[in-house]
Amino acid sequence: MTDIDDVYNSDQEQARLYAILEQRYLQMLTAVQAALIRLFPGISDEHFRVRDQDVNALLQTAAQRVVRIDETTRQNIAEQLRVGQALGLSTYEIAHGNASLGYHGIEGLYTEIWKGRADTIARTELQHAQNEASLNRYAATGLVDHVRIIDGDEWDLPCAQRNGRVVPISEHPQLNHPNCTMVLVPVLREGILA
Repeated sequence: MTDIDDVYNSDQEQARLYAILEQRYLQMLTAVQAALIRLFPGISDEHFRVRDQDVNALLQTAAQRVVRIDETTRQNIAEQLRVGQALGLSTYEIAHGNASLGYHGIEGLYTEIWKGRADTIARTELQHAQNEASLNRYAATGLVDHVRIIDGDEWDLPCAQRNGRVVPISEHPQLNHPNCTMVLVPVLREGILA
């Protein structure tokens, strides 16, 4: 009987994914910082710096998301192992599938069921990183306490319902689903001129 740990190493997979996401989250934080300095020329770079705690918080979020992505992968591979073994399939069939039984195998997770999954993860994680970095930097300016949610269209009802809404930064709006395109636009505190 094959165990998930025989075919999948979570520690290695998480380390690889984190190495990729860590760079992107840090790049997003830097990009949002630069954009806000351009947007609000009155902000002194001396007083408006990215602090270690900002970086650490963003990287902790990235690490937590890596664990969730990895857990989804593990669960799906474990299910393929369970089903393949229950069907009495060979190791080769569990790995590569058995078309006559409609069983995709572990390879089928990547080539059929998860087709485009890497792109979906990349898009979703970059969007999440942008929003997390934006919320962090908006709050750090001292000029912004609300954000306008730009999200969705008539085909994406949960997102469309919140499109255009202004909410406090403390509400910490999140993506509704993978590939969500929500963007958070800063709304200046009352009495502050743009």
